[in-house]
Amino acid sequence: PVPAEHAVYLAVVLRELLENVFDHAFSKTFQGAVLSVTLGDPESDGRDALWYRVLVEDNGRGLPDEDVGGSTAQGGLALVSRIAERFDGALQLEDIGGTRVTVTLRMADPGV
Repeated sequence: PVPAEHAVYLAVVLRELLENVFDHAFSKTFQGAVLSVTLGDPESDGRDALWYRVLVEDNGRGLPDEDVGGSTAQGGLALVSRIAERFDGALQLEDIGGTRVTVTLRMADPGV
C-alpha cells in the first residue's frame, strides 16, 4: 500500500497528467485513442527513501517540438514539474508518435 502522505502527491501528478491527455492529445471523439497509465511499485533507495515512477502514454497528437524533453512545462505540467523537483525527482516528456510522460519522485520512507 502507498502511504497516505505519498498518495496525495501521486494523485495530483496523475490528475494533472490525465487532464493534459484529455485536453490536448485527442480530438473530441477519442476514436482510436489509446492511453496507458502505470504506477510502479515503490523502490527503496536502501537508506531512507522510496522512489515512485508514474508513466502515462498516449497515441494522441504528440508534443510541440519546444516541449520535448520537459524544459518548458506549462500549466498542469508545470505543477507536476514543481512536485518532481520538490521530491528530488524528474519530469521527462517524450514524443513517441503520441506522448510519453515519466515522473519520478523520491519520498521519505515512513517505515524508517
